[in-house]
Amino acid sequence: MASGSLYNSSALKAIQIPENHDALPNLFGTNDIDLRDGFPIKFFDADYVIVTEPIQTHLLPKDQAIIVKPAEWFKTFTTISRHFKFIKKYSFNADGTPVTFKVYEKISSFEKADIDFAKKIFVELYPNHDELFKNRFEKYIRDKGF
Repeated sequence: MASGSLYNSSALKAIQIPENHDALPNLFGTNDIDLRDGFPIKFFDADYVIVTEPIQTHLLPKDQAIIVKPAEWFKTFTTISRHFKFIKKYSFNADGTPVTFKVYEKISSFEKADIDFAKKIFVELYPNHDELFKNRFEKYIRDKGF
């Protein structure tokens, strides 16, 4: 869950270039910009989540709620974070700014109430962009048989 210029999912996938152009083939890339990419519904299918502190964005945080809000869910106990356990943290200081990566492993399945929790947040933020938010959550709920 990062979209900074230095730390982002594309950088992780390319970590072994030129030998390997996809070092982490099972890594779900993040969606980065709210009104371009919408909510990354594949988040709910991830077995692991990596959260950065501070949260890494390349635009104003208000334009990257799809990065910021899920990362915030892991700062405190929430309906989302209760399904994960903290595994390990790594700290980097590549450009003079310390960044910590916290790795969480999913330990239980999401329930409909969890999806509704996330849906409510994003529908309130973007009530006129159903195709990027509301419809995605509703399709996920239908597809998973909740």
